[in-house]
Amino acid sequence: MMFPKRRRSAPLVAALVLFALAAVPSVASDLDTGMDLFRSKKYVEAAAAFQTLVDTSPSYDFGYYMMGMSFMQMGKTADARKNLEKAIELNGEKFEYHYGLARAFFDQNGKRLGQPEKYPLDAFTKKNTVQPATHNKLMNPLKNFM
Repeated sequence: MMFPKRRRSAPLVAALVLFALAAVPSVASDLDTGMDLFRSKKYVEAAAAFQTLVDTSPSYDFGYYMMGMSFMQMGKTADARKNLEKAIELNGEKFEYHYGLARAFFDQNGKRLGQPEKYPLDAFTKKNTVQPATHNKLMNPLKNFM
């Protein structure tokens, strides 16, 4: 009776699994560090922690989102938009990513700072123009709630 030869790839597979598992705590640690810094309003340090996180895991959409939000808190809206757009590119199903990007296009006074090329608002408004009388009819009942 012959036994099959033992494959020599088993140690290689085990080493790859251990390497992959060793990287997971690093990502979790970077995320925890970044979140703690963000909550402490240390936005520069938080952005650096999230940068380390996305450098380690470039497909981690939440890292880009939090880096964008850190830049928003620093008033660096161009950097915020870039990172928020990357988060949306990676995972466009998260409402908060779209909301964060929308906030990045307005300053604190509600003034529009720009318009993302991927989301042309002018194209929408030209196709869906509402006449002033209709607009007032729709908006007047809502004024009580604003």
